[in-house]
Amino acid sequence: MPDPRRRLFRGGWIVGFILTCGLGVLVYLSVLQMRSPEEQPSVPPGTPRLNSSTDFPDRIEQVTTALAELPLLLPTPTTVPQGAGARRWTHRRYEITLPKPDGAGGIERLFAPLRQAAAGVTVQTSEEAEGAKVQIGIDGLLTHTLMLHWFGHPPRAAIIVDNLGGDLLMARTLAGIEAPLTFAVRSAQPFSKEVAELASLFGREVLMQLPQEPERFAAAATPRVKDRTGVERWFSENLAGIPHAVGVANDPGAPLTSNAERTQWILSAAKENNLLVVEIDGERADTCATAAAVPVRCVQGNMLPEDSSDEETIRKQLDGVLQTARTRGDVVVVGHATPALAAALQSAIPAFAAAGVELVPVSTVVADQSLSSH
Repeated sequence: MPDPRRRLFRGGWIVGFILTCGLGVLVYLSVLQMRSPEEQPSVPPGTPRLNSSTDFPDRIEQVTTALAELPLLLPTPTTVPQGAGARRWTHRRYEITLPKPDGAGGIERLFAPLRQAAAGVTVQTSEEAEGAKVQIGIDGLLTHTLMLHWFGHPPRAAIIVDNLGGDLLMARTLAGIEAPLTFAVRSAQPFSKEVAELASLFGREVLMQLPQEPERFAAAATPRVKDRTGVERWFSENLAGIPHAVGVANDPGAPLTSNAERTQWILSAAKENNLLVVEIDGERADTCATAAAVPVRCVQGNMLPEDSSDEETIRKQLDGVLQTARTRGDVVVVGHATPALAAALQSAIPAFAAAGVELVPVSTVVADQSLSSH
């Protein structure tokens, strides 16, 4: 027969155990209630927030805007729809060629501002010998990818001075600047041949610049160049008057290139004479696209932002050229031959070397690019 005292002891032990556990649970809950908000566990980075669907598109746009504000020349991205239901977005992918950022951690520093662009942003970078991959996410979802490819050379700038041929003294001043400027010389000017010879003597490249004055050109030459034979004859005659030319500078307003068929004939003539083509930016800026089909080497040169007679204004524009070269790797710019440009170039040249930007003839840039700049 079981001992009543042992049975009573066992029951008391069980009751005590239950009371002790209950007391422990109460104490634990009390401690949780006493903790301050700052001590509460935080959401790990990249974890989607429960209420993030409504502002998710806005935060993507904030990151896209922040990307555009970085010192990068962003191309048009390829886009791919992502997600389903209420959580839909567009993934943007960019392919960029640029100089490698200086120093250790240069890529991280370049993209650091994106982390502050919106809530829940993460930025991951992985670097390789020839480039890097940057992945940007919001709430753990990939929204932007940048594929970076490094240039195989230092940043470079080619500076073309156009409208030469009418002033021999101006050409002499520009030739004396210690930099490999490229001279674009207009045909049929009082000193076209002399300027081209002077440029060659100083080791400067020469381009034949197509005429820009429609009213003067049309009366004298248009009847002779209305067919391919006339264009080829005109091209050869003008090229003969500008010795040492390595290429053709095309003004968008030049009457010979205002017609697509004549443009094709001129580009073919350039190819036959082993000349490169510089398309000067303007209303008509599709010469290089046509050149790719010929094919002939072509590059686009952008006019300095303002045709100013003020030296300080041009100097600021050249500072912008320097920064563009550091961002883009290669840049080709065109400035009109004026005393203000000559003075600004003279004072700006040392800044290019100090910033690690190499000044080169335009043919150097064209040689390293594809047949078309587009």
